[in-house]
Amino acid sequence: MTISILTLTYILIVANVGLSLYAMRDAAFRDRHVLHIGAIRHQREYGRFLVSAFLHGGWWHLLFNMYALYLFGKLLNDAALDLYPTPIAGLPPWAFLLIYAGSLLGGSGLTWLVHRHHEDFRSLGASGAINGLIFATIFWLPELRIWFLPGWLFGGLYVLASLYGIRNRWGNLAHEAHLGGALSGLLLALLLRPDLLAGRWLLVAALVVPSIAFLYMILRMPERLRMPSSFRFAPVRVREVVGKVVPPRPATPAFGSVQEEIDFLLDKGVDKLSSRERARLEELSRSLGE
Repeated sequence: MTISILTLTYILIVANVGLSLYAMRDAAFRDRHVLHIGAIRHQREYGRFLVSAFLHGGWWHLLFNMYALYLFGKLLNDAALDLYPTPIAGLPPWAFLLIYAGSLLGGSGLTWLVHRHHEDFRSLGASGAINGLIFATIFWLPELRIWFLPGWLFGGLYVLASLYGIRNRWGNLAHEAHLGGALSGLLLALLLRPDLLAGRWLLVAALVVPSIAFLYMILRMPERLRMPSSFRFAPVRVREVVGKVVPPRPATPAFGSVQEEIDFLLDKGVDKLSSRERARLEELSRSLGE
């Protein structure tokens, strides 16, 4: 007997709720599995990319995500069962699972890409995977209304809000995971039904082009975005980002010479320097060589 998309949705909800409740009760378990950049870089704990997306930081975070997962899982289930005419009638359940898993990893991957030098950064939550389902649905069923907005308009505003959020650390949310999951879901939906692109290419371009341009600037020209070298988070009302507040940086010690400051930075270890410290080291090295 073939398992349905709705049954898979229920299984994912149970997994999210079970692991999230356990993590809320056991802080050590949460800390071992949250997406922690430093642990991934130095201990190579790559399992955090996956498990962190099944953990949530609080009840409202969990309930909102599970409601959205149920809502879009049921919608895709009904559309696939051909309960009403849709372009994805007959969509197999494995395609739904592929969208979820691919978007989950896409969200975690973009979070890593943006914050790979911010070793104290932590995030968790299923939002990347769920946003992948939402954007796959927008591509397959663009006439669908999400709340009071047409799907295509919701998608465009969502991308702009995510780009703004990444740039300005808006609302203590992991906008990187939202955007990475959304784009992954959209592209996977396109790969599953490439024949639909002819009538939806403008929608896809409007969502993908600004995101790619922004990601290029993050990788190649972060100084133009004035991306901060480290982020500090409030200890209360944190939704996607969990718990460790980065302590204030100690005051820079006074140095008697350029070489003394260079030696101080090298003693810390190049891999452990912040982007600001690396830039300072390069500046001092150039001045010493002149």
